[in-house]
Amino acid sequence: MNKIKILAFIAFTAIFSACGPDDGSPPSLKTTQRGFISPFDILEAEFDSKIVNVKDLQPSDISSSTKMELLSDDELTKLGIKKSDKILYFRGSYSTTPGGLPYFAGGLENAYVTFRNLKNSDYKRDSTTLYFSTYPILDSLNGNNDIPGRAIDLEPFLAIKYPNPISFAGVLDHESDAGVNFRDYYKLSLRTNDSLKILAKSNDTLIINITEPGKNSVDKTCGVSPKKETSCDLTVGIGHLDVPQGDPSNKLVDFYIKISDGKSEAQPNPYTLIITRVRIGG
Repeated sequence: MNKIKILAFIAFTAIFSACGPDDGSPPSLKTTQRGFISPFDILEAEFDSKIVNVKDLQPSDISSSTKMELLSDDELTKLGIKKSDKILYFRGSYSTTPGGLPYFAGGLENAYVTFRNLKNSDYKRDSTTLYFSTYPILDSLNGNNDIPGRAIDLEPFLAIKYPNPISFAGVLDHESDAGVNFRDYYKLSLRTNDSLKILAKSNDTLIINITEPGKNSVDKTCGVSPKKETSCDLTVGIGHLDVPQGDPSNKLVDFYIKISDGKSEAQPNPYTLIITRVRIGG
């Protein structure tokens, strides 16, 4: 008799375990910590079950610590995003680039969006919160850093983070009322034996050029494929720098990082860069 009871309990447990979230609990976020995103990214809140009352949600059912908006089905289609019944999609509404790209505020830490009264087929979640952070935006956004003479100086940021990398976002805005932004320039100083590593990512193609001023040739060129994080590395060797005779080990020379995509007419092309400088001898 006891054996029959045990077998019956095991069978019931197996059936109950096989049921999905809709059958035994309200919708839950797959993760409550999204980590860092680009301010130009679409924020995804993914749940473990289908949300059936999205169109019935009231403004008070979704609150956030920063300006953002829930994307409609039509907006998802325009952006080429495949709709999912388990994901709510948001974009920033902090501001808009001159080329018309909305974005979140840059440099947010532990920003949040709280959901209330979300329902799956049988249950309602009273409240749940998704936390996220955004990379700072170092690009001028208005095209002011489109030539070497107006390059964004990375030295203050590298000094704060050293020896850790700096991470930031920018955008090639292309045609806008403010003009045309085909390229962005950043600069930093290097000396012999220094190593520079750039991790770049974008939804579209990118071209990275690393150049020492006064030289007719580019020191390094790297292509970045869409949606693939790509590394672009440079090590400054003996004789690499154009310096006077003698020991050049302490001679600092500005190098320029040029970001472009080879396009003159296109949609805004946001990107993220993670830059690490390894300095031999500190």
